[in-house]
Amino acid sequence: MYCYKNFIVMIEDRNNPVFSFWNADNLQYVFSSGFIGNGPNEFINPRSDYFAVTDSSFFILDSNIEWEVQTIEDDIQIINKEPIIIPDAINQMVRLNNKKYVMAGNTNGKIMRSIFYTVRI
Repeated sequence: MYCYKNFIVMIEDRNNPVFSFWNADNLQYVFSSGFIGNGPNEFINPRSDYFAVTDSSFFILDSNIEWEVQTIEDDIQIINKEPIIIPDAINQMVRLNNKKYVMAGNTNGKIMRSIFYTVRI
């Protein structure tokens, strides 16, 4: 679950539609949107563990493409789709798998400034 504007957003990657929006004040269901498919503006494999918010939109990761999304009335609108390039990761940190992360610094692509982390539990 994530917060965006006055919504609680649930990303249910096994459901279609993927996103359900709930009123943050009274926890009432508002709408669902974001379909899985192969058409334009349809998601392929949205990740439920990647979510970032700005004042007007939110970002999710779907098959190595970062989608910028905003709500318009009771639906979502895709603002931008950007292939993820590790130095440009939105939080400068990308999960590679369950135990490996990469954190990127500023780079022009010629000099590698990435730090790899391994989580040990």
